[in-house]
Amino acid sequence: MVSDLEDDVFLQSSLIEMYGKCGLVGKAWQVFNLSGFGYNGERKRDVALWTSMLAVYGRNGDFEKVIVLFKLEMLREGISPDGVAFVTVISACGHTGHVKLGIQYFESMVSDFGLEPGLVSWRGHGRW
Repeated sequence: MVSDLEDDVFLQSSLIEMYGKCGLVGKAWQVFNLSGFGYNGERKRDVALWTSMLAVYGRNGDFEKVIVLFKLEMLREGISPDGVAFVTVISACGHTGHVKLGIQYFESMVSDFGLEPGLVSWRGHGRW
């Protein structure tokens, strides 16, 4: 049913990533902005939606937007990042030569969010 699309975070995330992989960042942003609304009109964007949008900007070379979206919007909305979100941010830092900032995010992952780095979290970025 069409009404079920509103709560289908997997489908919304897939659409965001599809548009991003096609280089259609604006379309991905539109889906992201419309995503996460439940039947009661309350917005519930989860870490998967945020990570998908972070990956779109990272994949399309917009390092600054990755950082702004993560730091100023995702965290402010109260979304706790997981290992995949951190891999996305750290990868964006590394791909643009911001290695020191990437190291700061890596350290923050452990000290501020209690996430332990491991092989699984670093392989998790394969969803890109």
